[in-house]
Amino acid sequence: MICGQAQQGRTCRRGNERMMPQRSGSTFRGSTVIPAALAIVAVVVAGVFSVATLTNRRIFVEAAERQTHNLSAAVAMHAEQLFQRIDAALQGIERDLPPLSPHGAIPQKAFDILAEREKTSSNVLAFVVLDRAGRIAFTSRTPNPEKVDLSDREYFTVHSRGAGAGLHIGTPVVGRVGFSQGRWIVPASRRLSAPDGSFAGVVAAIVDVSSLTRFYDSIHLGSGAEIILARRDGTVLAHRSHQAKRIGASLAASAIFRDMVPRMEHGTVHGALFSDSAPLIASFSTAPSYPAVAVVAYSLSEALAPWKTAALEAGTIAFILTAGLCAAGIYLMRMSRREETIIRELAASEARYRSLFTGNHAVMLLIDPADGSIVDANPAACTYYGIPADSLTRMKISQINTADPAAIQSEMASAATGERRRFIFKHRLADGTIRDVEVFSGPIVIDGRELLYSIVFDITEKMEAEAEIRRLTAHLEDRVRERTAQLEAANQELEAFSYSVSHDLRAPLRHVAGFVELLLKRNSDGLDEKSRHYLDVIGDATRRMGSLIDDLLAFSRMGRVDMITAPLDLNRVVREVIATRETGNGQREIEWVVGTLPPARGDETMIRLVFENLIDNAVKFSAVRDRARIEIGGYLDSEGTPVAFVRDNGAGFDMRYEDKLFGLFQRLHRQEEFEGTGVGLANVRRIVHRHGGRVWAEGALDKGATFYLTLPPHKEAAP
Repeated sequence: MICGQAQQGRTCRRGNERMMPQRSGSTFRGSTVIPAALAIVAVVVAGVFSVATLTNRRIFVEAAERQTHNLSAAVAMHAEQLFQRIDAALQGIERDLPPLSPHGAIPQKAFDILAEREKTSSNVLAFVVLDRAGRIAFTSRTPNPEKVDLSDREYFTVHSRGAGAGLHIGTPVVGRVGFSQGRWIVPASRRLSAPDGSFAGVVAAIVDVSSLTRFYDSIHLGSGAEIILARRDGTVLAHRSHQAKRIGASLAASAIFRDMVPRMEHGTVHGALFSDSAPLIASFSTAPSYPAVAVVAYSLSEALAPWKTAALEAGTIAFILTAGLCAAGIYLMRMSRREETIIRELAASEARYRSLFTGNHAVMLLIDPADGSIVDANPAACTYYGIPADSLTRMKISQINTADPAAIQSEMASAATGERRRFIFKHRLADGTIRDVEVFSGPIVIDGRELLYSIVFDITEKMEAEAEIRRLTAHLEDRVRERTAQLEAANQELEAFSYSVSHDLRAPLRHVAGFVELLLKRNSDGLDEKSRHYLDVIGDATRRMGSLIDDLLAFSRMGRVDMITAPLDLNRVVREVIATRETGNGQREIEWVVGTLPPARGDETMIRLVFENLIDNAVKFSAVRDRARIEIGGYLDSEGTPVAFVRDNGAGFDMRYEDKLFGLFQRLHRQEEFEGTGVGLANVRRIVHRHGGRVWAEGALDKGATFYLTLPPHKEAAP
């Protein structure tokens, strides 16, 4: 609209320039120059009106795009908060729920937990627990519900196959249990695990789709607008009530979900969402933490309705103006004596052209940049500010704009030179109300006078929405910091406890081992073979327990010991570790392939322990090969971060269990196959994380494994 109004202003100026010479009358009487000039003016006017009309169309479309974008962000934030509350409730249930009885008995405590959660969870019809066979064990409505088989539901299949980690948002379905019978629902669920880690069932929150529909209906949009909540795969979860048939439909083939959602957090497209829907302006925003996407679409025809009205009016004026100019040319050519009549016609045309300013629905002002005086204001401006035109044109812009007068003068200077076009101000209305406005301003010359045109848009609601989003974001950040502090405190207590327990277990173990040894020495001849075997087993078990305690103490110590960081020569560290391993491997044939490792920074004692653990792992798990091959190397990644790796051709592992590799006491092989305590790799991760790095692994069964770690760069300042 800025460009359009500026062009209209320039057209007005050209019109005035063309009209002014005609008042001299006799100079051009009988000449063919005047008709030709008028014909050119008519063409220019038609062109300017066309450009202005198209520019205004773009402005209306951009306004609709901003509206759909802001609304989609608000709907996405609403979904984020909804699923965040549900996820927290499900995690609380998962934590507090007693194990499911294999005989079907439901403890009263379990029912009470679900019932209490339902009371504090809006938008949730009920909480449901399914057993491992997919039957309803109990709900928050009753501890003894009908044992309906829901094993065919998508969310149960996802969790029972081990594919669902965290909160799973299921496809919308029509309920077939009493409290949800015949209603559209969306199950949000989490996996329940038995003490041994196996699948024990599912706990699900049954989200009432109609509650979301009521919320979307409360957002005032045109009848052709659409508000959709969908999964990232395009499955529609909820919709406005007039489009309930869309629930469960797929938008996967639409441009938003096919091309944009996989790559972007928000965006806008033009086109139809569904095959039977009209052209739309559609914006989407993704929920930050959950696989949900909010789509707000506005009918293109509704968005352009005001523009069509204005374009029709402008087209009519352009046609009349052009026709008037042509008629004036004919009259000048044929009837030069009717100069006064022609002048009146041109004056009438000028008045009609003036209606472009007075009839515009946007707030428009003409301002003298020299002192800020308001030279002219259209009726829309008088209505918006609540000030009559004769009063408004006697005021200065500083009486409306709440900014400092010096700042206002500086901004007017920027607009007059074209340095800036867009400004954000606060304007005061006649009743004292302060409104946030977006102003598009630029230079214009009218009757030889250099002025500023200003087009004003009220953005108060938009600013309030953005402020609310910032408040919610700040609140979320505070919650995250609070939870992080609680987690750190819990970890410190856990480390102290593990250290104390591990330390206190060493003395009893030494006693057991010592007495077993004494018993074997004193009564070796008097014990039969089975008794000696029993004592050998006890001895082996105490030694393994001792090793486990030593590793646990080392693990606990790594969390407390102070780090002394300095530049590291990883090549020297690796050579020294390999030297100690080569002398201790007897007759085993190991091919060592050692590349150049990049310089890094860290605590040498801790990093040496990391490589000892990784190389010992490689030696241990490559024992299944006649000729073991262990490769150690490193490189700098694209950001200049040192990366080291240890690769072997040993037993390898299944990548499905990669997340368990670095967990404390986690083992992927039986003790009979490979000895170990399940602490070494956990210690590796702890040390690397304390250095600000990360560690990960890649491998395949019977094809070896590769362990990677990153460390601080050599020149990084010590922490």
